[in-house]
Amino acid sequence: MESKRKRFMRHLKHFTLFAKLAFENFKKNDPLRLAASTAFFATFALPAIIIVLLQLFGMFFNRREFGQNILEKLSENLGTVSADEIRSILRNIYAMSETWYITVLGFIFLLFVSTTLFVIIRNTINQLWSIRVKEHPGFKFHIRQRAKSLGIISLGGFLLFIVFLLEGIRIYLEKEFGYLPILGNFLNELIFLTVATTWFSIAFRFIADGRPYWRISFLGSTFTAILFTVGKIILKTALINSNINEIYGTSGAILLVMLYIFYSSFIFYYGACFIQTMSEELKLPIKTTRMAYKFRLEEIKGLAP
Repeated sequence: MESKRKRFMRHLKHFTLFAKLAFENFKKNDPLRLAASTAFFATFALPAIIIVLLQLFGMFFNRREFGQNILEKLSENLGTVSADEIRSILRNIYAMSETWYITVLGFIFLLFVSTTLFVIIRNTINQLWSIRVKEHPGFKFHIRQRAKSLGIISLGGFLLFIVFLLEGIRIYLEKEFGYLPILGNFLNELIFLTVATTWFSIAFRFIADGRPYWRISFLGSTFTAILFTVGKIILKTALINSNINEIYGTSGAILLVMLYIFYSSFIFYYGACFIQTMSEELKLPIKTTRMAYKFRLEEIKGLAP
């Protein structure tokens, strides 16, 4: 009977192979360009996403408190200067809402901007998974894609609320029972890892026009969330303590946001490649949706003249 140690080493060997094959496939898709283009557009979409979340969840929770918690999270990861810059952008957007029709039109525009980011992400994952949408899918298809993107944004907002709630409970218990700060930090990262894994699992399953098996999606999302959490800790230390604001001035705050999103996009897309590799190696292929199909690229070498 196979011992636990041998079973662990066998799984570790397979995992290492999957990670290597996934990275080789990732390199073929020009990952720097993919992550950079996503980071560029996401920098403009981030304030829109925050406002959409505030409008949606403001119907159920205290809007000001929810927004303040989001900005505090951004401050923890991006630094106070970058968070203040985003706060300033949000104030400028709200200041433009002088009448009800401007507010309505502005919200529709913000919905368009925020969901367009996820359309870009969907197209990128489709490329990584060798999936294409059929020609002329129809107006209803595009509406469903926008609605799906809004659903994923809303899920992210709900998970953020769960994070705020759990952190509030943790702070209360820490005050009551005197937990060590290092334990509190560990619990914070554990909460973040769990929430990130949940969001990644659903995003990888539904955001693109391919449907990986749930088990594959969960395993790939767990790996992605671990990389994301480790990178978040490193980036938080490196970026916040850097002198990038002194070099680039006021634009340094936005540059920090772009760098953070660039890394996040890079890891997310690598996770997509990891899921594709696992699916192929385990003979559990990603199934396309009704309006999509798989394609394969073949290299054709020309004959010498």
